[in-house]
Amino acid sequence: MPNRARMARAVLAIAAGLPAAAVAQTPLLGGYVQTVPAVSAGAGPADSNLSHFSRFRLSAEPAFGPLRIEAAYEHLVTLRRRDSPLGFGAAILPGGGEWLDLQWTAAEDDHAVWRHRFDRLSVGWAPAGRFEITAGRQAVSWGTTLLLSPADPFTPFNPADPFREFRAGVDAARVRVHPGPFSEIDVVFRQSGSPLGVESTALARGLATVRRWEISGWGGALHGDPAVAFGAAAA
Repeated sequence: MPNRARMARAVLAIAAGLPAAAVAQTPLLGGYVQTVPAVSAGAGPADSNLSHFSRFRLSAEPAFGPLRIEAAYEHLVTLRRRDSPLGFGAAILPGGGEWLDLQWTAAEDDHAVWRHRFDRLSVGWAPAGRFEITAGRQAVSWGTTLLLSPADPFTPFNPADPFREFRAGVDAARVRVHPGPFSEIDVVFRQSGSPLGVESTALARGLATVRRWEISGWGGALHGDPAVAFGAAAA
């Protein structure tokens, strides 16, 4: 009888430990298709151009307790009537100078460019609901408007990424603290490559909601130069 009692306790202990070990949530796969046609007109028929930018994207954010993984893989195709650059940067992949080599060219000629990449690939750790550390390629959007955000220090406005929710990812380390339900302290460190060499960005941002107003401000080193900004938006 004592042996059976010990065996029953052991089985119960194993069964109780299984849910704690298998804390991974079911990964949900999402995605979307985006198309951006563009026409540029010139002084004559030979100067005009017709282009088409298309994107197919799949994303997933599985979580394992306090550990979270975010990944987004996409294919991007640009078609051009003439072999010339498209205005407004719509034919150019957003972002640039990132450290992680996560972009490849599948095919390219005078009138078509087909590329694929991991736009986001990051690991986050949130031991508490008000604190989170994230490292890797991630979206950092500090714009104060939904569509146009030219003052965003990480991903300024690009017609291929008009919405804040779908901004391109940048390679960075990030710490976020939420003192309250409508306030946030965000610290981001990023190094990027440019024709001038390696540039470092280290910025801190504070955001708070006062009645109907979202008030924010950030400052620090932007590409090695001191910078500061303030913003306000009302619903």
